[in-house]
Amino acid sequence: MAQNLVRRWVPSDRLGERPVSIFDASWQGGQQRLILTLKYADGRGDDEDAVIIFHDVYAYRIFDENMDDDSLLDSQAAQLAVNYPYGGRWPFLEITSSTWVHELVERDGAWATGDFRHLIVTARQMHLHVACRTLVQPDYITNES
Repeated sequence: MAQNLVRRWVPSDRLGERPVSIFDASWQGGQQRLILTLKYADGRGDDEDAVIIFHDVYAYRIFDENMDDDSLLDSQAAQLAVNYPYGGRWPFLEITSSTWVHELVERDGAWATGDFRHLIVTARQMHLHVACRTLVQPDYITNES
């Protein structure tokens, strides 16, 4: 079976084809919750924030732009459908048959790999990987919500 298959993850139907400029992360360990504040900067003066709340998080890791696995981030799923000023990627990806999730489960031995999703949020200069329970969908909130 193929590993690390990359596909688009669409947290909201209202998303347009644009990259995320930067994000801030806040870990709430008591609730196993990771809150991500995203900044979209379109260069048009209408910067906008959005928030993703990951529930039932098992593990997460944040990488500098030069430290992540480019083979995952450079997949066809990460390419924007429209040309964008200064480039950029589709910011929301999901990895199926994830070797990282497999390594976590092997290490801890408490779960099965099918119990988790491996989600990625990528910005211009940083990348977040989250292993969260499959049954819980992350919340996506914008200023318009």
